[in-house]
Amino acid sequence: MLNRVLTFCASLLMLLGSHVAMAQADLTQVIEFIRQEKYDEAESILNGYLGEKQKNADEIYYWLGYIRIQQEAYVQAQTFFQRGLDEKAKSPLNHAGMGRLALIEDRLFDAREALDKAMDYSKGKDPEVAYAVAEALLIGGPDERGKAKQILYDLRDKYPDDPRPSIYLGEYYKKQGVRELAIEELEKAITKDPSYVPAYAYLAELYYEQGQETGSSDDFRTGLENANKAIELNPDYAPAYRVRGELMLLAKEYKQARNDYEKYVSLTDGDLKAQIRFASFLFLTEEYQECLDRLNAIDTTTNVMRRIRGMSLNKLGRREEAKSAMDDYFANVKKEEYIIWQDYEVYGNILREMGDLDAADEYYQKMILKNPERASVFQDLAEAYNMDARRLEKQASDMKKARIEALKEAQAATDQYNALRDTLPDEAKVQFDIREAKLAEAEKLEAEAIEAEAAALRLYPLEAHYRQKALDYAEPIGLSHYYDLAKAQYNAEMWEEADKNFQEVHGLKADYLPPYSYRLRIANFMENADTTGMDWFVLKPAQDIVDVWGGMDPNTIGNSEKGALLIAYEILANYYFNPTGEDGNYHCEEAKPYLEKIFALDPNYSRVNQLADYCEVSAGRK
Repeated sequence: MLNRVLTFCASLLMLLGSHVAMAQADLTQVIEFIRQEKYDEAESILNGYLGEKQKNADEIYYWLGYIRIQQEAYVQAQTFFQRGLDEKAKSPLNHAGMGRLALIEDRLFDAREALDKAMDYSKGKDPEVAYAVAEALLIGGPDERGKAKQILYDLRDKYPDDPRPSIYLGEYYKKQGVRELAIEELEKAITKDPSYVPAYAYLAELYYEQGQETGSSDDFRTGLENANKAIELNPDYAPAYRVRGELMLLAKEYKQARNDYEKYVSLTDGDLKAQIRFASFLFLTEEYQECLDRLNAIDTTTNVMRRIRGMSLNKLGRREEAKSAMDDYFANVKKEEYIIWQDYEVYGNILREMGDLDAADEYYQKMILKNPERASVFQDLAEAYNMDARRLEKQASDMKKARIEALKEAQAATDQYNALRDTLPDEAKVQFDIREAKLAEAEKLEAEAIEAEAAALRLYPLEAHYRQKALDYAEPIGLSHYYDLAKAQYNAEMWEEADKNFQEVHGLKADYLPPYSYRLRIANFMENADTTGMDWFVLKPAQDIVDVWGGMDPNTIGNSEKGALLIAYEILANYYFNPTGEDGNYHCEEAKPYLEKIFALDPNYSRVNQLADYCEVSAGRK
């Protein structure tokens, strides 16, 4: 009996002691949840530990900060790391966390100081610190990544059976732009531990990224095999569903992709980052309204959410709201380096659609500074406006043809009506109704054709604007840059600008005919618009044609060039015949050389017969 009492008292003391003495929180499950991107569950456990006095409280704060970094909530992350340092000034993990934040914020000196402290204070005894430092260094520049590589080599030597060094080395090689070696490292990790689920999921992600670049079905298939293997090993491993969803999105298997993203959100218990990723998926699949609805249902707002909201609103054509959302986004970005080039492009698109081209161009230029490969944006926009304009012109042409057919049918119905109205009034009434319907159809088609032509004409100045901007980034500037710009200006009825740029084409290729033809048309338009009727705008381009092809053997030039020469000689003949346009002020001798050139090229060229006959009569030859 005494023994039982003593045993009971000892058990009671042990139970009471567990509440009085400092406990050592077991973070194994927390780290596993973080690895599976179940951040809310991990945070819940960590907050529960903080409710008790923990011997390793500084580590708890570190993992809370780590979660905030994953969620891109950097200010809160810093707060947690600082609390960890308040608990333990020489906490290696929290110094590693501070170093990682400093690298994110491009504070290199502070980062190096914090990460050196982390390594010094751990004295090489805790591999988790080494992993934390290496993970931080991997987001830095080449020097920092080199240090990370050495740390990971040391960890691989010390822990040859641990797959994690190969996982991080895979990230290293990915950052170095050598994806083949990254894949090789992940395969090494799987060889070390065939049951290590994160290796399969990360390998699937690498193949997904490679497939985006190559478009290879082999990359897609291999990525899918690895994602499926991760899910087979652990059906609750959330990142595997995310990467499989990305692969399915790449393959345009949208239904399966959506199922995987929904599973991913479910497994992470609606974690904020998972919900944002799902919203991004909805945006990419053009479900813009549902994307907005999802974002609006989240009870917090991050900058990524502001960005996606602005992009979705813009796609829905709600420009003012889109601009407001992007303004909110830019106002909340703490540093310029956090802004990605796509942000500037989206904002530029919004401003362009709102008609503020100058402001839009400023943001496109900011985008190009961040991503020089997007210098093609101006050329791309010009091509898009050109395609839309030509599509509208074709619509107008088709409508005009349809209008002619409708008028023909209306006339046929009219004829039938006239033939039947006295003998078969009921059938005549049917034909009358057909005629009225066809006339109404023709009227509607005419109005639509006029509107389509007007809409096309409104697009050409925009094309010209962006072709002009594209010249600033063209390297080298070629014939097509000036030619396409001049054509856009021609279509926009910007006659002087178009003529100037067609002349630039002459300078690059003097015997390229189309610009000469365009310049003649431009000169003709300008001449017709001249109220004095005295300026011969066509004279200069006509003389240019003669200067290029006039001295050549007619047998060596093509029909197009001959046609251009004939028109040029005709213009010159008419000018020298009557340069002032005054009746009676005629100069046949000055016109004669050009008439001779015309008939030498084409004895049957009838357009100048009246002029030639007049001069023949005046000279007494007729």
